[in-house]
Amino acid sequence: MLYRSSRIYFLLTTFLNVWLGVYLRNDTPVVKPVAQMFVSGIVLLAPLVLLAGFFLEPGLDQLFRAYTLPTLYAVFGTGIVLPLLRILSHLRH
Repeated sequence: MLYRSSRIYFLLTTFLNVWLGVYLRNDTPVVKPVAQMFVSGIVLLAPLVLLAGFFLEPGLDQLFRAYTLPTLYAVFGTGIVLPLLRILSHLRH
């Protein structure tokens, strides 16, 4: 069962990378460059960490998922931060 959920999480972050690659543009100063680089780094590293968790976590004795849980929280956080930054930048203009 752990393999199935890990595979779905990996697909989620891969889809998120594709979506952000299509959605974000560099020609508009919508979000601050530091915040955008930070969020982009998290999104780019998430599939790699989840892939490591896919191979390393099923062999653990306990159900705590040391790679998957923090990565999913980070991906969820980026999903909250990006729209908030866009809303704040539109309110300022």
